[in-house]
Amino acid sequence: MKAKVFDCVAMKRKASLRIHDETKNLTFEEELEYWHQKNEEMLRRQAQRLRQHEKSGKG
Repeated sequence: MKAKVFDCVAMKRKASLRIHDETKNLTFEEELEYWHQKNEEMLRRQAQRLRQHEKSGKG
């Protein structure tokens, strides 16, 4: 039997715990701002990766 190289469930649990720690003391409005900021960061990374992909000629 092959050893697991990547454990999706462990990664999800680790991320969930980190997010819980970061948001547990936030007000509702602060948590909304937290998620807005995280979404903006994700959109920037996504756009950057798309540009890199298009430059590489694979798009």
